Amino acid sequence: MRSGSIRYSLILAIGVSLFPTADAWSGAGESQYSDRIQALLALTPSSITSSQALQNHFNDIEMIVRETARIGDLDTALSLAEKGTSLAPDQLRSTFLLGWIRGSMGRLEPAVDILRKALTSKTDRLPDPEGACKNEALTHLGGFLIQLGKNHEAVPYLEEACAAKQSNPLPLYLLGEACHNLNETDKAESAFKSAFAKDPDLATPVDYLFFAWALDKKGKAREVHDLLNQGIEAFPVAPALHLNRGINQEILSHTREAFFDYQLEILIEAQGPYADAARKRIERIERVQVTAGETDSLLKAVMEYLAHRKENRKSEAEANLAVMTQLDGLKSPYVIYICSEAMIERGQAPRAIEVLSAALKEHPADFLLKANLAEAYAKTDQKDQADILIRELLIQAPDHWKLQQLLGPE
Repeated sequence: MRSGSIRYSLILAIGVSLFPTADAWSGAGESQYSDRIQALLALTPSSITSSQALQNHFNDIEMIVRETARIGDLDTALSLAEKGTSLAPDQLRSTFLLGWIRGSMGRLEPAVDILRKALTSKTDRLPDPEGACKNEALTHLGGFLIQLGKNHEAVPYLEEACAAKQSNPLPLYLLGEACHNLNETDKAESAFKSAFAKDPDLATPVDYLFFAWALDKKGKAREVHDLLNQGIEAFPVAPALHLNRGINQEILSHTREAFFDYQLEILIEAQGPYADAARKRIERIERVQVTAGETDSLLKAVMEYLAHRKENRKSEAEANLAVMTQLDGLKSPYVIYICSEAMIERGQAPRAIEVLSAALKEHPADFLLKANLAEAYAKTDQKDQADILIRELLIQAPDHWKLQQLLGPE
């Protein structure tokens, strides 16, 4: 299920970025802009003496609305957007601005009504020469309709936005989402393919999942594998990505790699539906390995190590670690994780640093390996190095259990 907050943030970011703010906004003092906001809020239709004056004042309003929205001050943004519509009530740009802010505040039903009105509003007093604002209105209207569960209604607006000659891929991502929700696999695949080609950096973890599911329904398992690899690199601690890659690994008959991915899913988020699904699949793989007498030596060693560790059978676990290290050559991220964890526990932090530093050259985005490296640095009194890594990881996942373990009680 898509997280609405992710898509709200994405819509908000795009809405701000389409119209760059003036450099002066970030460089001047807060009081100066407080005075400026108050001056704009004091405007009345009768105080504006020409069409050029209206455009100038509205440009200021629009700039500050976008900037205050960007920093999360939606109340101020709403007050200014309402002022904009009072000065130019029948114009596309002013009506859009109000609808966008209301939707960004979670007031979706009124936002949809306002944005529909914006699409039939005028542009004579506040020109929209390249149609950028109209495309914004189409895109946000589609996005808000999706969040209301009205995917059928969203599609025509998003298709119109996609047909416009613009570089913004957001309507393509939203169209892919709507088509996914409607089980229109071909259209979802096409939309996501175009969106990722335009700007993969704009994708959310759910976009990766929805695109992967569309590809999977078309039997494109190899493409799914490559896509989920990219998703995990971009979002190393996003739930569900490792689980879905594990399922894909099983489709490709890569049982060992699937087992590792399911274990990583649990390490990413120990509680929740994705972790529960991963545990069930792990149990099934373990049953099959036992009953079928499978001969994957590395997988067998990992399974035995986890069992022996759980039972606190230290000598057997040590023997398993030696076999794992020999068979894997410390190449698989999951094996590196559990081996480095064991090194740290038995007082071999310098060796763990060596192993993890080498591994991160191959897997530079791996959150769990970085967390183990931070712990190893801390164990060897390299506090500065540990702090650098911890600060980086806190930006990615401040509530992750591994970080809380490293930081200890507040």
